[in-house]
Amino acid sequence: MKIRSRGSKLAINASFVETASQTASDLILSSSPGVVPALCVNSSVFLLGLPVLLGGLTPAGVAHSWFLGTMVFGAFGGRGYLLVCIYFILGSAVTKLKLKQKQAEGIAEARSGRRSPASVWGSGIAGVACAIAALSTPSTSLQYLFRIGFIASFTSKLSDTVSSEVGKAYGKTTYLSTTFKTVPRGTEGAVSLEGTVAGAGAAVPILVGMLPFKYRPHSIA
Repeated sequence: MKIRSRGSKLAINASFVETASQTASDLILSSSPGVVPALCVNSSVFLLGLPVLLGGLTPAGVAHSWFLGTMVFGAFGGRGYLLVCIYFILGSAVTKLKLKQKQAEGIAEARSGRRSPASVWGSGIAGVACAIAALSTPSTSLQYLFRIGFIASFTSKLSDTVSSEVGKAYGKTTYLSTTFKTVPRGTEGAVSLEGTVAGAGAAVPILVGMLPFKYRPHSIA
């Protein structure tokens, strides 16, 4: 009897693990899981990754990013969420490139590159607007258009951040985009070959990888 009881418990446990794994897999791969699952997933990610997040964001920036992440995962699922994670990790990394040199030249981001709520919304407001709009419409055609808008907004912002920070760190000659006159590194609106190439190199693979995935109708819950 004890052997059978243990066997039954093992079978139940195995079944539970299999079901939980399948549910987690479906949630991550879903194109639009909805707000309630997104609250659970995003909150777990933020709790586990808080030390990393605080390396690139102020405490207030983390709080605002939590809302952004929840909306993005709810509307666009794991792949959309991955794009935001890539943007944060890569953006934080390039911001710290030659940080002391940038600080000495007076062209570094404030707070040693840690982003405030203003920076979070400056980067993410268009993407969040697309996420909220996608969650609010029953039209799958509009949902897909909002998905494309979301991808475009974060990819362009990633390219802009990478090109700006790499240009400030490694740009040899920088030109003002409006007059094409040479200006010092870090000048607002200036571009460099090094920064432009880096920005394109960061954006193109992500854009190509993100655009093909298809959209399935979501449930807001």
